[in-house]
Amino acid sequence: MKSLRRSCTSGFTLVELAISSVVFGVILSATLGASFTAQNGFSAAVIRSRLEQRAQRALDLILDEFGTAGQTGLTPASAPPLGSFSLTYRRPTGIAAGAITWGNASTVLFEYTADEPNNGVDDDGDGLVDEGRIVLIRNVGLPTERRTVLATGVPELMPGELANGLDDNGDGLADERGLAFSVASGVLTIRLALGEADAHGRRITSIQRIAIQLRN
Repeated sequence: MKSLRRSCTSGFTLVELAISSVVFGVILSATLGASFTAQNGFSAAVIRSRLEQRAQRALDLILDEFGTAGQTGLTPASAPPLGSFSLTYRRPTGIAAGAITWGNASTVLFEYTADEPNNGVDDDGDGLVDEGRIVLIRNVGLPTERRTVLATGVPELMPGELANGLDDNGDGLADERGLAFSVASGVLTIRLALGEADAHGRRITSIQRIAIQLRN
């Protein structure tokens, strides 16, 4: 008796191939999306770390300036909810007849740059609008006046803040700039924000804050 053989052919139908292609596409898209998100997250973390380091260096320099400053020589000595984006001060130079002698006036301030004026436009093409810099001016108004840039990429206003006379971001100051000084009970508080745009034009900002006990 002969045994019968059945030959079988196996394969994918067009419908199965279409479904497989869709599933593969979904998996590939999800994988690429996750990789893109991870890469963006890493890039943002690198930029944020760099901004934090720059902000801390700037604050260390400012701290060195104001560490021995006298409260009576501060102009303006704005108290919350007001703040100022510039502060003029004097440092002690010695003692004469039992009284402290003070040196020439110096100023730390926020200022716009020539290539990024205050016009609501990203003139320098760095992804930031109307950003400025922090400048230290020693011997203000004298022939020996010297200017030193302490930091760049300072936003015009603190993140979350609008120019509307209100404390929009809830930090105790209204309409504060990216550099803001305030004085209360002999303590000078300095707020500093630095920003940078990533490769996709998204703005990343680091905000730092220090407080200094002033001399009488």
